[in-house]
Amino acid sequence: MEAVCYEDDVTEQWAAFTDDNAAFFAEVLPALVAAACLVTRMAVPHPALDRRAAAIIAGGEVAPSRLHLAYAALEVVKVLALVTAGALF
Repeated sequence: MEAVCYEDDVTEQWAAFTDDNAAFFAEVLPALVAAACLVTRMAVPHPALDRRAAAIIAGGEVAPSRLHLAYAALEVVKVLALVTAGALF
C-alpha cells in the first residue's frame, strides 16, 4: 500500500480524512514556519551579531556585514507566519 496518493485516488475508507488533513496542515504550517524562522535566527545571525557588537564595544574594527538584513528578513517572515496562524485559529 502506498502512503501518499493524489486526492482523486483516495479510497472511500480514507476519503473522510482528506478535509481533516488539509485543515491540519493549513493551521500547523504557518506555526512551523514561524518556529523554523525563530530557530534559524537564533542559531545563525544572532550569535554572529553578538560577536560583532562585542567587538565594536571593545573598540575594534569590524567589516561591513549583511547579517542585520538576514535577521530582519527572518523576523518579517516569522511575524507574517504568526499573523497567518492567528488568522486561521
